[in-house]
Amino acid sequence: ISGTTGTVTVSALPDISELDVPSWLNGGHISDWGTLQYYLSAVAATNTSPASAVFVSYISHPSIGVSPGLQHESGVVAPNGKIYFCPDTSSQVMIIDPVTDTATSLAIPGYTAVTDGYTGMVLHPNGKIYMLPSQNTLCRVLDPSSNTFSSIGPFISLAPIQTTNYGGVVAPNGKIYIIPFQSTVCQVLDPSNNTVASFGTFPGSGQAFGGVLHPNGKIYMTKATSTSTLVIDPNTNSIISTIVVPSHVGGNGLNLAPNGYMYYADNNSVCAFIDPSSNTVQVFATYPLTPGTSFVYAKLSPNGKIYTVPYTSSVIGIIDPNNNTVTTIPFSPGVSSGYAGGVLGPNGKLYLSPHNATRMAVLNFLNKTNWNLNVCTNPFFNKPS
Repeated sequence: ISGTTGTVTVSALPDISELDVPSWLNGGHISDWGTLQYYLSAVAATNTSPASAVFVSYISHPSIGVSPGLQHESGVVAPNGKIYFCPDTSSQVMIIDPVTDTATSLAIPGYTAVTDGYTGMVLHPNGKIYMLPSQNTLCRVLDPSSNTFSSIGPFISLAPIQTTNYGGVVAPNGKIYIIPFQSTVCQVLDPSNNTVASFGTFPGSGQAFGGVLHPNGKIYMTKATSTSTLVIDPNTNSIISTIVVPSHVGGNGLNLAPNGYMYYADNNSVCAFIDPSSNTVQVFATYPLTPGTSFVYAKLSPNGKIYTVPYTSSVIGIIDPNNNTVTTIPFSPGVSSGYAGGVLGPNGKLYLSPHNATRMAVLNFLNKTNWNLNVCTNPFFNKPS
């Protein structure tokens, strides 16, 4: 466009019909990133209301509660448009219908409270949801088209390092890279032959909460109490770089923004992001948090801002990637009810996963009619952290 005067108006959103999950195989997502960026920016431009315009509603269900066996972690959006929440110490998967904002539950066959436990799930391009084992060696595979389960395992390679996994990241090669929770072992699950392999060592101690696939084809994993973030190359199943993280930055999750930076969901009141062009961590602000409060995970919303999930906090942090500023809004009921992750539904609402809470919290945003199921199920964003 050339000229010195005049106004240019974009009247239509780009076609993202090919940005569904199966298109991610064989690396097709890399060439699609520019289209997805433009779509996200265009939708965000229609959400011009201030952050304070966000309002909260709640969903109750008997499968939600503070008693043992009723805790849930973050989840994923399925191709059927429904949201599946991973059971932490629960024998049931919680299912949210975002059309009616109602909850149902799905019992896990053969569940044993002593030996089972799941803290993360991923949607694979084959349309199935993989519940990755945390306190056991059995991977449960949920088919949302029929709400039926199958199992993979037990895996001998997982047995020595139980209570290790916190979800995973789907790579363009179709494999699932597992986030090590209390382990230094990096593992990859291949759904094509249902095998698990180890390929590297996560340096240092700490708990791995975060993992994200970047448009450059690399996977970035971070630990909450470690000064290292790993860069994994799925093409070679190897750790190709270790990013030094300042000691005052806590990695309770990573979230990809439309600008290509990956923002930490921090538990140390520090706002920071990873610049993949230089593999450096940039600190840009702090949250006004009281001691002892923390966030677990963060999610991009239709207004282009990133919202932190309050685990032990009475505020929600709001990161604006356009200018790297942060604000907070009050959140009730506060520190007595914890949430562990969130899922952005195809209706543009953000559903917070009840961990120690007695009901699900839902963040509502204005002007979200352009939000799309293909964006929600896209592996860049449809992940635990």
